[in-house]
Amino acid sequence: MKIIKETLNYIRSHNMLQKGDKALVCVSGGTDSMALLLILDALREELGIELAVVHLHHGLRVQEADQEAKWVEEQAGIRHFPFYCRQTDVAAIAGKTGRSLEDAARRERYAFFMEIREKTGADKIALGHHLHDQAETVLLNFLRGTGSRGLRGMQPMRGGLFIRPLLATPKEDILLFLKEKGVSSCQDQTNQSPLFLRNRVRLDLIPYLQGYNGRITERLGRMADIMRMENDFLEQQVQAIFLQWGLQPDAAEITIDLLSFSHLHEAMQRRVIKTLLERKCAERNGVGQVHIEAVWNLCRAGHAGQSLDLPWGTRVVRRYGNIILSSPEERRMGEQKSHDFSYPVPHHDCEIYISETGQTIRFTLLKGDIVPNFSRPHIAYLDYDALRLPLMVRNARPGDRFHPLGSPGKKKLKSFFIDRKVLREERSRILLVADQDDIVWIGAIASAEKIRVAPATENYLKIEII
Repeated sequence: MKIIKETLNYIRSHNMLQKGDKALVCVSGGTDSMALLLILDALREELGIELAVVHLHHGLRVQEADQEAKWVEEQAGIRHFPFYCRQTDVAAIAGKTGRSLEDAARRERYAFFMEIREKTGADKIALGHHLHDQAETVLLNFLRGTGSRGLRGMQPMRGGLFIRPLLATPKEDILLFLKEKGVSSCQDQTNQSPLFLRNRVRLDLIPYLQGYNGRITERLGRMADIMRMENDFLEQQVQAIFLQWGLQPDAAEITIDLLSFSHLHEAMQRRVIKTLLERKCAERNGVGQVHIEAVWNLCRAGHAGQSLDLPWGTRVVRRYGNIILSSPEERRMGEQKSHDFSYPVPHHDCEIYISETGQTIRFTLLKGDIVPNFSRPHIAYLDYDALRLPLMVRNARPGDRFHPLGSPGKKKLKSFFIDRKVLREERSRILLVADQDDIVWIGAIASAEKIRVAPATENYLKIEII
């Protein structure tokens, strides 16, 4: 039959199934999933695959749903396919979680499919979506104000696991196929209810649009294919940017260099933001245009210290030349690490491990005629005789003041950090070395004026962070 041949070509063009694969066929009992089961059964030997049937009883329309489950089990039994079924109460779950019935049902289905996949070791999960479903999805996303990713609709294969072999097949061809095979199916009356937006799109909007274009479903399907290819290209470009920046998008804290960001085209800037926000949002579809726009404006026109707290817990902060995205877990860790600490320096030749920062600081007394190397920021040379011992290694405290080398006088440490563009989150982790009077070294940043070494210096204290 034509539909079987076309489905085979579609499966092969998208590399959906390999020889030896075991596929779970998700069968509700309706026309689409029954056609999918029959077509895959017809292709089973040619493709060299194994099939099993899965069905979720939603707990809605209980009597009818019982009949549907029994019907699907019988169809699986006729073909000697393993059958997996579960009954759940979608209405109760929706009420408890505050989700719509559609959303709750979809989540329960996919969770069940994944559970059976883990149990059986299946390679693929086959879904019965067809061309008209694709058109509905594109229109629904359009009505919600989506971008190019939403206009691509459903993907033929998602995550290398979920496959939609009938996605390019018109509904009319499916109905004709079942009629020719003499196979009946179950009818879900909720598909006619105007309470659901998808139903209104299918029953009202698409017929209306057909008055302008009789092939609107096919055109929307073709547009989805085009947008899918263009979206794939954009996502590849985003990954290349992350690689170029050395950025780990799944890290708990992400820092974006705004100079590098400014060199991107605006479309790529927004896609970078969207991708990073989605990585931090458990509900990937919870990232809206309003969130992307807010972060983009912060990148383009925000000021240092300005921040955004997004609904799923992500905080976005502008720090001078950077934008930082952090999760609640990372912020809690940072707060734990920011506790005050201080370590006495027992001797001029010693090493001290700072557990709060995971660093080790080493002190070495050098005597005689040496030539200090000031080119390495994590190493400092101090005039040992100018110090008022004993020394202490600690972090910053409110009210600290510091006299930087070459500066006319002391200034607040907070002002010094601001001038040096040290992020607020980092300040409590910077190692300070202080004598009994003053801060004499700010680790890897600056030394104090009072311990400046000179040609007359006889004893040097070398400090290094290792």
